[in-house]
Amino acid sequence: MSNLFKKCIIELEDSLTLINDLIPEISIKPENSLLSPLTNDNFNYLESESLINKCDIVCQHYFNDKKPIIRVIHHFACSGGSLISKCIASMPNVYLLSEVHPYTNLHMNSINIKYMPADIASLAKYSDIPQQEKLAKQIFTRSIESTHKHLNEVGGTLVLREHTHADFCSDLDKHEVCAVVDALSDDFKVLSLISLRDPIDSYLSLTRNKWLHFAPQTFDEYCNRLLKFLESYPDSKIILYEDFVSKPKKTMLYICQLLQLQYSELFENLFD
Repeated sequence: MSNLFKKCIIELEDSLTLINDLIPEISIKPENSLLSPLTNDNFNYLESESLINKCDIVCQHYFNDKKPIIRVIHHFACSGGSLISKCIASMPNVYLLSEVHPYTNLHMNSINIKYMPADIASLAKYSDIPQQEKLAKQIFTRSIESTHKHLNEVGGTLVLREHTHADFCSDLDKHEVCAVVDALSDDFKVLSLISLRDPIDSYLSLTRNKWLHFAPQTFDEYCNRLLKFLESYPDSKIILYEDFVSKPKKTMLYICQLLQLQYSELFENLFD
């Protein structure tokens, strides 16, 4: 074995030791040591892949800490989300984009096409561009990044109100995933907040508004979808609409703390 190759192995071993110090749960077994004699029988690419994977883990931890924060709120339709969103948007220097979603087809109408000259993702759907969902995700992510950067430069804070209805209450879209969080999590550290209302009240309101876009249109089915929605956000904090109505200032302060927003009790005079 050449001296240069031995030096390379030593450098790799030192690097591996550093990586394992950064990731305590990963340990190198003696039989897998890079300093063990290398032959054609025991040299394989799995060890190299293992090292690369561990480097990637360290990098991911590092870059997660460096990611900009994006704030996303989630709720079902007719659950008080509009009121809560208005109050969040009334906080100092906060700008809220309402009902965002990278893929939804709920607004699409092949008969009466809306005038949407700046909505490239929707125009791409009407034009039948191949792999449109992949394109829509890219357009959505880049648009949010540009908006986030622009607001940072002028001293503002961006909050996204996800159109959760499209993911969990529409058989037209059938995603049943956190589409907004999924699209943005690679580039942002996502702070998520869920607001809930008594399911009976929400379902009745949804029925009155004729927004039952799923089948069967039963309360049991609605509850099944609500549970699936909650399971998809295991790390998100939850606030109740009823608490917000009964204790608006206390609940709003809590919301601002969770989303790392500056709080102002003047929101009650401003939100409308």
